[in-house]
Amino acid sequence: EDESMVHALSRPDIRPLGLDTTDPPQAGAAIERFATFLQSPQAPGPHIKPNSLTLKSVILIPSLHYQTSPIATIPPSSFADLFNTHLLQPILTIQAFLPLLASRLQPIGEKWIPPKVLVFTPSIISSINPP
Repeated sequence: EDESMVHALSRPDIRPLGLDTTDPPQAGAAIERFATFLQSPQAPGPHIKPNSLTLKSVILIPSLHYQTSPIATIPPSSFADLFNTHLLQPILTIQAFLPLLASRLQPIGEKWIPPKVLVFTPSIISSINPP
């Protein structure tokens, strides 16, 4: 769904990035393709001068949907899903991007500014109620 939205923009400088963090070789290959994309000048549209790109930040927004019910009624599989989507997957995604974030790729002559990683997570503690 997200990938089709990106394609619908019809912009040559905006492309989807599929990143399967459960498959480290595939994730590494995706990050390498992304690094290659960053290193080649990109034009936001036809007849517009291509620009060099710099990775300034990685923003992670895990799913905002989670089960809200008394803790005694939450099945273990839901806890596993919750930890995977809100804790483990963001950590694995950050790990996948670390080599690129640390590589200092930037256009020639541009001052290097350390990139940032932002992780936005909802607070679920109030949703897990005692029985």
